[in-house]
Amino acid sequence: MKKIFFFYLILVIIFTPITVFAHVKWFTEVNPERVEIDSILSPFFFCMAILTAICLGLLSLYIPEFEKVAKMRQYFSSPDAYLKYGTALALIIQIQAGTLFAPEFFLHNSSSLILVWAIIGLLVIPNLYSTKLAALILLGFYISFTFHHGIFHMLDYSFYLGIISYHLLIQTKWERFKFYLLYMLTGFSLCWLAIEKWVYPSMTLNIIEQFAVPTFGFDPALFTIMAAFIEFGIGYCWIMGILNRLFSIIFIVIITLTTLLFGYTEFIGHFLLYIIMILFLVDNPVKYSPMNLNYFKTKHGQFLFIIFNFFLILSTFFLVYYRFA
Repeated sequence: MKKIFFFYLILVIIFTPITVFAHVKWFTEVNPERVEIDSILSPFFFCMAILTAICLGLLSLYIPEFEKVAKMRQYFSSPDAYLKYGTALALIIQIQAGTLFAPEFFLHNSSSLILVWAIIGLLVIPNLYSTKLAALILLGFYISFTFHHGIFHMLDYSFYLGIISYHLLIQTKWERFKFYLLYMLTGFSLCWLAIEKWVYPSMTLNIIEQFAVPTFGFDPALFTIMAAFIEFGIGYCWIMGILNRLFSIIFIVIITLTTLLFGYTEFIGHFLLYIIMILFLVDNPVKYSPMNLNYFKTKHGQFLFIIFNFFLILSTFFLVYYRFA
């Protein structure tokens, strides 16, 4: 079983396009041009959708042991403190560049800078109420940015809502939901960004040309579709709470490669995701999963459920994004 795991892991890492997690808005000035839906839903698109669904179904069947590893948890006694201080460090890195949430969002006045430093200070204080206050102020920034930049733009960074929810739910009667919200909203971010690559491919194509990104012999347009499906597949698994640790490892490898390619801007934008991925990797994710795959009496039923649910979530995300974003 271990050989099967490492075989699949190596294949996925080798054949994952390195632009898959590069945030296209950070590196291109091209005006986004919406592609007609008939052009998006090509035969290649449907083939990739079917292939992705089948791969996820197979991986969920043959690599469950990796998700059940509990020994790593003993080296991680305080995930709450880890995420709190990790968030503070990420905000310090961002504020040094004069940004918040992402490299594209600059802080233009001193009051905003003071508030961000206040958030950092509150997070550093080892006190539950100061942590919750910091989360509320950060939520205020997110809401303010949503009014300024639009809700669909800010959905790219919905994992911040996961972090905010995590801190607010600590030591409450809803604490059991804090990890799942973090998983779900991080996965939501990836799925939302993946749809962007299909609907507005010109931005990704410009990055491929501008940075001379290798496409491994594929046409850049087809390469973009493949990259988006990998991104969507990982996001889907986190939303469903399956294969969390496997894709955390792959995610860390890929964003490291994109950082080497795109530089410090990429590092600023993705540093907090490193913090989240390490948390996903070390803390036991099985108990936070909304899916109990043991409900299915046969592997066949589990396999079919994952495939059909993938298409349901894919179609929902796609239709909502194409209609409103």
